[in-house]
Amino acid sequence: MNSFAIIPAAGLSRRMGEPKLLKTYRHKPLIQHTLEAWCLSRVDRVLVVIRADDHALQALLQNIGQRLSFNIVLADAPPEMKDSFWAGWTHLQKSSELSGNDVILMAPADMPHLSSSIINQLLDFHPQHPNSILAPEYQGRRGHPALFPEIVAQAVSQLTSNQGLNALWEQFPHQTIAVDTDDSFGDFDTPQDWSDR
Repeated sequence: MNSFAIIPAAGLSRRMGEPKLLKTYRHKPLIQHTLEAWCLSRVDRVLVVIRADDHALQALLQNIGQRLSFNIVLADAPPEMKDSFWAGWTHLQKSSELSGNDVILMAPADMPHLSSSIINQLLDFHPQHPNSILAPEYQGRRGHPALFPEIVAQAVSQLTSNQGLNALWEQFPHQTIAVDTDDSFGDFDTPQDWSDR
């Protein structure tokens, strides 16, 4: 089994009003915190999906890529997170790296407190429930990242225009894993989110 992380980073940051992934948070670009968590985990390969016309983010990622190991996938302005996920998944299919029983993990790119430990917990738990979507849970609240078996990842193309990735949770077997913190659950969508941290 191989494990792949797909990081959807092709959004327009409309609620933030500026390119949030480039903004500095605790002395680093926001997206660098997220990438470090993925790269410190046991995930085998990390893919970042960005818009082909987002030259500033591409330049930043190329710089960060001198210290961290990940791949950049360029996409034509995917409007929704599921489109970014599909762009990353299609890239994997074309690369012939999939074995048939792999897993795909995903969390938004704007999660600077993403936990490598929680990522590893999902990977450890997967063999017990190989056909289930997995997600961490803290005090009844489901969070990120999510782990998708390969068969679930393939089903993303069947989602309707008004369905997001969350719809897969109801369509397939799923399990939550109790974790002891919700530090990695929050993302940064608005200026208020930024000021609250």
